[in-house]
Amino acid sequence: MFIGHYALGFAAKRVAPRTSLGHLFIAPSLADLLWPFFLLPPSSNALAIGGIIFGWVFVVLAWWVDRHRETQVLAP
Repeated sequence: MFIGHYALGFAAKRVAPRTSLGHLFIAPSLADLLWPFFLLPPSSNALAIGGIIFGWVFVVLAWWVDRHRETQVLAP
């Protein structure tokens, strides 16, 4: 399972050469780390805590993407 995810990182490096190989390895590995939590039986407390955590992860990810984007000047 891990070897296939690292192969995905290597393949993505050809598509996005400016992206760090470390980031391309971490992104698929997150799925390996989080899958046990998806097997837990759902409860209202677990869903609330998961929503709060993933909500903040989304905010941090959006901030990071916005910080690293390049501005483009449109010609008149």
